[in-house]
Amino acid sequence: MGKAGEEVASRSVTLTDDPSDERGMLSSSYDDEGAPASKKTLVDKGVLESYLYDSYNASLESMDPSGNGLRRRPEDAQGIYLDPIGVWPMNLVLAPGTKSRVELIASVDEGVLIERLAYPEVNPITGAFGLEVRCGRMIKKGEIVQAIDRALLVGNMFEALRNVKEVANDSTVFKYCVVPTICFDGIELVGSA
Repeated sequence: MGKAGEEVASRSVTLTDDPSDERGMLSSSYDDEGAPASKKTLVDKGVLESYLYDSYNASLESMDPSGNGLRRRPEDAQGIYLDPIGVWPMNLVLAPGTKSRVELIASVDEGVLIERLAYPEVNPITGAFGLEVRCGRMIKKGEIVQAIDRALLVGNMFEALRNVKEVANDSTVFKYCVVPTICFDGIELVGSA
């Protein structure tokens, strides 16, 4: 808390929680506590604009609930309410950039294109991650040159958000996230080609 108005990410990053986005798996007019859900800008061009609240945490901060008290998970298509109330985005949407995915890849001198991770989870407190790469390919001088056999992507999501170079204009839906291809700088990849 206390970081609203501060720069927390690259200027390429604009994040919204949009419960009306039909691409997302948790689209809804209300959260699981009955609070109305509406589109909110969380990060605007790298600057933290607002937080998400359920009714309990909103009362602690003397705020109104933001419509983000959820008991269901995006992988539960039937809407099974197995979890206690937690604060989650309904549909976390990263605003697309102007370049196509192909143009973004062509702009990379040396890097890795990662298309699938084994179980993409980040520690919500520390931001740390160690993610097994399931589908990755080496990029050299804007060309995809070879597949990666085994690798582990390690880093910190808070730092990674500050190191976003560019965002493409495509989009993929994963659970409650709608994200385009993202070009990061400074994330470590450990493994073999």
